[in-house]
Amino acid sequence: LDPDRFCGLTKEEQIHKFNQIELKNPQLAINVKNAVDYLDRLRYLTTQMKIELLTNIRHDLFATALRLSSKELIYDLLIEVTENIRNDFLDKLAEEKPASAISKAQDEVMSFIRDKEAKGEFVLSPNSFDTYV
Repeated sequence: LDPDRFCGLTKEEQIHKFNQIELKNPQLAINVKNAVDYLDRLRYLTTQMKIELLTNIRHDLFATALRLSSKELIYDLLIEVTENIRNDFLDKLAEEKPASAISKAQDEVMSFIRDKEAKGEFVLSPNSFDTYV
């Protein structure tokens, strides 16, 4: 998205961050890692679902929840939005947060997403795409 800005973490950077959290609080590290894995499934949202997600959730909360997410996920979520929204979101994403704040934000975002999944409004499956032969 922008090579001069923070746009997520590589796999190695994620592992390093999880290890740092684990040294201080092992249970928090497990919770954060599980949430990152769950949120990584957001890449399977359709464009319409992404629009609904980005319009119905506070960007500062969402950016905090995605602070330890992969560059690929951030790219997938923001590639189709306007430059202004992307820049605003990347500014919020770049702000360092303590692991406890990230975990709390992840819990709130996952609650919202699970609610949408339960209603059938979001489908977070790699097999959800229509395949035509």
